[in-house]
Amino acid sequence: MSVNIIATSFYLDNKSRDKYKTENYFKCICVFFASLNVHNKTEDKVLFVNFILPDIYLDLLNNLGVRIIVIEGKDIQFTNDTYFNNDFPGCLFKLDVLFYVDRHLREQNDKRKFLLIDNDCLFLDNITFDFINYLGIAIDYPADKIVNGYSRVELSEISKKISLTKPVIWFGGELIGIDLSVISDFNSSLSILWDFFKSNVSSLSNNLTEEHLISILFTNLSVTNSERLIKRIWTTYGYNNVSGDEREFSILHYPSEKNLYFLRLFNLIEREVLCFEKYSKAEYQKLLLYPTMKFQRFSFFFSMTSSLSKLKQFAIRYFVL
Repeated sequence: MSVNIIATSFYLDNKSRDKYKTENYFKCICVFFASLNVHNKTEDKVLFVNFILPDIYLDLLNNLGVRIIVIEGKDIQFTNDTYFNNDFPGCLFKLDVLFYVDRHLREQNDKRKFLLIDNDCLFLDNITFDFINYLGIAIDYPADKIVNGYSRVELSEISKKISLTKPVIWFGGELIGIDLSVISDFNSSLSILWDFFKSNVSSLSNNLTEEHLISILFTNLSVTNSERLIKRIWTTYGYNNVSGDEREFSILHYPSEKNLYFLRLFNLIEREVLCFEKYSKAEYQKLLLYPTMKFQRFSFFFSMTSSLSKLKQFAIRYFVL
């Protein structure tokens, strides 16, 4: 029986060492796999990095059955390309991971599926693999909203220039699912798109992320939209999108909890690495949903702060920029 691959990745360079608390990211990765292990025990769990983690984290990941693959410089082409910049060090490393999987893992068995998921995610339930070739998460951004340098309108215009005619749908980079039987074809299209951005960098924004590329390609493929699989949940005081339906999703993506709640969860697994598996289903769900509780309890107050944040962004967009 073929075994699917569930993976996450983390790229570390001198810039990110200075800018981020890298120890917190290592802890986040450990929590990611401890949570994943509660339900998806039999899948091949892989961490892609470009460095050797400190022993304390290696030991924890080994106890969780995680396979660690270090991608060396010769296999890192996108991340190291100096043509592009962005505010998320290593987001382009996901593209290098896709090429590495194609070159080194696909031939072992191409009749299985590969999921690449951001490591600031927690797993409330079992992940199913009921998609054919591609799996993504569509995000309903307004067409003219600029996200990390591009809007959907601008990406659609770029798409037309390489003969892809569909108006671009925004796909989040926190989950990329590909059947290994089609990953070579996907990577070929990715190379063409990358070369287009690179050759036109003087007339385009040089702030490029994996989401821009994935959105263009996924829009023009038969992609299964993971509408109820994963939710991106913001839990800041300035903005939150907690709505009370979080329990209905299998994966909870907490971008604003990397330096907060993930550290509390790490303290639990550091004391007992398999502690999540000892919780009842209700206790485990309560643990993972904890960051949303304060917003449900004071929903009116936070809905007001969220509205003010949106108003501020509107004012900046139309009266300042």
